[in-house]
Amino acid sequence: YPLHVRLADYLTEIRDRGILVDVPYVERLRQKFAEEKAKLWSKSSPNFVLAGKFNPESPKQVREYFAARDIEIENNQEETIRKLWEELRDPDLRLLLDWKELGDGPDRWFAPRVWNSGKGEWKGFVDEKGLLHPRLGFFTSSARLMCSSPNLQNVAKRRINYETGERIGKQIRRAIIAPPDHYLMSCDYKGAENRVFMCLAGYRNIPDTDFHAWAAKMLRLKETDDFAMKLGGAREAAKSGVHSTNYLEGLSLVPRSQLNKPRFMNEVSAGARLVLPDWTFEGMVVTFTGVNFAKRAFGDASYTNRKKALSFVIKYFNALPKLRDLQKRITKQIERDHAARPPNGYYTLLYDSPEEQMKTAAAIFGSQPVAHYTKLAMLNCKDDGRFNVILQVHDELLFAVPKSIPPKLAKKYAVDYMHIAVPELPGLRLPVDASYGANWAEMKEII
Repeated sequence: YPLHVRLADYLTEIRDRGILVDVPYVERLRQKFAEEKAKLWSKSSPNFVLAGKFNPESPKQVREYFAARDIEIENNQEETIRKLWEELRDPDLRLLLDWKELGDGPDRWFAPRVWNSGKGEWKGFVDEKGLLHPRLGFFTSSARLMCSSPNLQNVAKRRINYETGERIGKQIRRAIIAPPDHYLMSCDYKGAENRVFMCLAGYRNIPDTDFHAWAAKMLRLKETDDFAMKLGGAREAAKSGVHSTNYLEGLSLVPRSQLNKPRFMNEVSAGARLVLPDWTFEGMVVTFTGVNFAKRAFGDASYTNRKKALSFVIKYFNALPKLRDLQKRITKQIERDHAARPPNGYYTLLYDSPEEQMKTAAAIFGSQPVAHYTKLAMLNCKDDGRFNVILQVHDELLFAVPKSIPPKLAKKYAVDYMHIAVPELPGLRLPVDASYGANWAEMKEII
């Protein structure tokens, strides 16, 4: 409680101080986004990419179009479409996601702040001084930080501009600029959630090098493996596989009485279902199907591909068996408490299906300690007073640093803020990468 009282005070300071925006650049970007959106779908021109497919503004047309291709879309929301595309990699889902991500162009973050006299309220975000005043807060289910008015934490996943190869998110971040006589410095915990999971499992002395490259080498992943080639290389394959496996991707709880049914027996004999008979939750046996992993890594969920996906899972836990023990401990804890209780003292009640409770709890145990670290780092920065945090985005802190402080020295200070020892996670060290520049997009690594 005292920590969050202090943090609330600092988050208010951050909001009131504001973040400077390059307003002329945003005006140019607004026109560019409108042109890109018209190329995908337009009422005024028949020559658009989605011609003859579906109207992305019509949920009915979207559902019917994809249903005909055996793709069920729960709703027409951007996050729903993104999750489906990440799972299936369907090209038409990609086009729909492109449309959704373009949305209102940069105005979802940089709309001018004006008074709406009809509703008696302010609308938009950028004030007359060219400042944003986003609201950072910790009132989320897991006490991680959130951001609103606007939400600058959802910029990182923006689509790629296929003409230039540049991520849309980079174009948005370019609009965030340093205040006069300052530069921006971004400091990011690297491989943080996976490192937390390793620490919780009892593994120590994880090298400070690139975690995902280390994991790829440990698991003997090769660039020529089908898995690696599909996902962009051995490092990216390790990143995808380790993260999803830690967080129980493919989990399927099955009543023990069903395991001798022909369907399950056929899957097990084909290597397309992994059954762990000694691990139960709510009276059901823990199994893994490998379905999503197979689709992402190999293109479809055939038994052959599910077997290949699950072979990675088996290999992973053979190499790091304490991680499976950790998952089992988490399971027992949430079965007892009906809540996730990671080690830093937070408490999240769980209400969903048993499978979702298990997956949510695993994610909380990996992500929430990192959020706790960022909170402590922000307060360390406030107490030190040399410069200020202007934004927190997941595992990243963005600082505005006076030009009188050289970047290498600023990095040293920031690393001191962010390298924190907490008794609940003994031996955990989260490496920090740092970069600096005049805007949030174009930064040079500080070595």
